[in-house]
Parts: sequence; structure tokens; C-alpha cells
Amino acid sequence: MFDRAKAEPIDQMEDQTDRVNRFEIAFNRIHQKLRELLPDYRNDAFTSMLEEACSRYAMLRVFRQDLRQYARLRNAMVHEYTREDFYIAVPHPEIVDSIESICRIIEKPKSVMSIAVKPIITFQTDTLIQDVFKAIERHGFTSFPVYREKAFQALITEDGLSRWIAGRLKSGPLVDFTHSALEEVLPFEAAHNVVFVSKKMNIFEVDDLYKQKQKEGVKIDAVIVTEKGGMHEKPEGIITSWDLVKID
Repeated sequence: MFDRAKAEPIDQMEDQTDRVNRFEIAFNRIHQKLRELLPDYRNDAFTSMLEEACSRYAMLRVFRQDLRQYARLRNAMVHEYTREDFYIAVPHPEIVDSIESICRIIEKPKSVMSIAVKPIITFQTDTLIQDVFKAIERHGFTSFPVYREKAFQALITEDGLSRWIAGRLKSGPLVDFTHSALEEVLPFEAAHNVVFVSKKMNIFEVDDLYKQKQKEGVKIDAVIVTEKGGMHEKPEGIITSWDLVKID
């Protein structure tokens, strides 16, 4: 005769063991990903690596609090393990689903295009300045890549345009935009550090790029995304340091 009373505890034990195993696998995979992100970091402790990784990669900070809690749970599971198939702490199904979801996100981070502004607004050097001001009013952007045919020339900003206007005002109280093209603004634009990257790059890599340049004392003003990362390729998106906040 089937004994339901005996079967239910066995099923319950198997379910708990399955949850523990799934939790452990996801936790270990996240730990391994942290090692990959921090190849030169000497402390292999999970929480220490988590804090260091969060200080370097903005996209990890959203998971910091949850992963801290999961690390404490994992320690209880491992260090309080007294006999086979007995755990002092068993993760709730929602916790298992959560850590597995975090694991998937960290292992396969979003592409750089997920945070890039697109479609990108670009201009040619012969574009009339009055058309640029119309675009600024319409789109609300403050900087635009300028090209001479397919060759990138500069990043035009509101500051550069303001300096050009100030220069023109020295010749008279009125500025005529009718026949003035962006070519005239280029000498008034400050030098900007623009980096080109492939659209295959992920958000970890672009975040790391910003951090590496900062260590070198270089401020990246914009990252332009193209098919293969070439500066003569068609731009598909643009990223500024402010856009990195989107992944927090």
C-alpha cells in the first residue's frame, strides 16, 4: 500500500536538495564571473570580490545587496552542513529563481547598444548651423558627431557653438546663421576624446574602458558605436558617461 505520510517527506527532502544544488551552482558561477572580471584581485573571498567589482562596474551595483544576502545564506548552508541531505538553511524557491536570474545577466551582459542613444544624430561639416540648432531644440541632445563624408571630424557641443557665436558677436550685434556651416564652428570646439567601439562589445567592457581611461588620466567624452569599431564606419549609437547611469 502506498504510504503518503512517508512519501511526502521524501519529496520534500528532494525538493530542498534540488533548491540547494541550484543555488550553489548559480552562486559558484557568479563567483567565477567575479574572478574573470577581477583577474588581478588577490582576495578570492566572494564578498570582498563583490565589493571590488561593484566599485568598478556600475551594472553590478543593482545586485550588490541581494548578493550580500545570498553570500550569508550560502555560508550558513555550507558551514552548518552536518550530515548528508540536511541543511540548516534552505533557500526559498523565489531566492533560487532570483540568484539564477542574476547569474544569467552577469554571465551574458547586455550589449553596448542597450545603453547607447540611437538612432544617432550626426551632421556633415557643410550642414548649416541653423539646422543644428533646430535639431538641438527637437531632440534635446547637447553633442553631435560631425563628419566630412564618412570621416569623423569632431564632436560638436553647445559650448563650442556658444564660443562661435561669441566670436561672431565681436564683429557686430547680430549673428546671421543663414549661410554659416558647421565647418566654421570646428576651430571653436574644444578637443574631445572620442572612442569608437564595436556594437558587439558588452556593457561590462565599455564600463571597463571608461575606468581604464580614467586611470590613465584621460576623460572619455563620448563612445561612438559602429559595426566593427572603425571611425570611418556608419555610427549606430553614441554613449556618454551619463548613459552609464542607465545600467545602475
